[in-house]
Amino acid sequence: MTATKPRIKIPESVKGGSKNKWAHIFLQGFDGLLFFLTGAMGILLIFMWLGTEHAMCKNNFNLLWAWPTHALAAFFINSKKAFLKKYLFISIAGLLIVLISWFFLPQQLNNSLFIISLLILFRAIKKYRAF
Repeated sequence: MTATKPRIKIPESVKGGSKNKWAHIFLQGFDGLLFFLTGAMGILLIFMWLGTEHAMCKNNFNLLWAWPTHALAAFFINSKKAFLKKYLFISIAGLLIVLISWFFLPQQLNNSLFIISLLILFRAIKKYRAF
C-alpha cells in the first residue's frame, strides 16, 4: 500500500489570484482618473487666472497641488517610461513641500483638499516605487 498525500485546495483569493487582479485593474484606472481630474482642475485654474478678469482667481495657490501637467501624465501613468519616473519624483517632492507648508500659505486652502493632496501623494509614491 502506498500512502497518498492529501491535497489541500487553496482559494484563489489567498494565492493572490482574482481579487488582486481586479484591485490592480481598478487602481490603474483610478490613478489615471485621479491624475487626469487633478490636471483638468489645474488647467481650469490657469484659464480662470490668465484668461478671464475674475479678481478672485488671481494668484490662486490651489495650483500648488493641482498641477496642469497631471492631465498629460495621466495618459502615461501606468507605463514604465523613464520620464514618468522623473515626473513622479518631482511631483512627490512638490506635494511634500506643499503639504508641509499647507497651513502657512498666504491663501487659506480648503482643508478637505488636504486629503485629496495626500491621496495624490500616496498614489504617486506607489507608482514611483513600482519602477
